[in-house]
Amino acid sequence: MFLPCGSGRDLRAFLADGFDAEGMDPCAELAAGAAVFSGCPTRVLGFLDLEDKAAWDGIWCCASLLHVPAEEQDEAWRRLGRALRPGGVLYASYKSGSGERTEDGRFFFDADEDALRALAERTGLRVLSAETRPDTVRGGVFWTRVLAER
Repeated sequence: MFLPCGSGRDLRAFLADGFDAEGMDPCAELAAGAAVFSGCPTRVLGFLDLEDKAAWDGIWCCASLLHVPAEEQDEAWRRLGRALRPGGVLYASYKSGSGERTEDGRFFFDADEDALRALAERTGLRVLSAETRPDTVRGGVFWTRVLAER
C-alpha cells in the first residue's frame, strides 16, 4: 500500500492492519513526522515527482489530491495509475463541489462524482465506484470518493 501520509494517521492504521505500506508527502517536515508517528518509511515526494512503475497493489489518497491544482490533476492521476500494478486500486477523496478555492489559507480543488469519473477515465483508470457522502464529524461538509482500477 502506498499513500500520501500527511501526519501519518492513515499510514499507521494500515500498518496496524497488517499491510506493507510506504508513505509520501511533499513536505519534508510532515514526511519526517509521519515516519516517527507511524514507524513506517516515508518519502519526500509530490504527486508530479512520482516515478514508480507497477509497484503498488493499492494507493490511498484520502483528502490529499484535493490540494493539487486543477491543471495538474490529470498528470497526478496518470502517475498514480502507472505506479499501480495491473489490477491495483486507487482510492481518492475530495470535498464535494467543483473548482478551486482557498479556505483558511489552504488551497482546495473540489470535485463531484462526474468530475472524478471523467478524471479517472481520461487517465486510463477504470472506475469501480464513486459516491458522495456527508462528513460524520463536520456537518454541512460532503466528500466525494472514488475507487479506480488500473
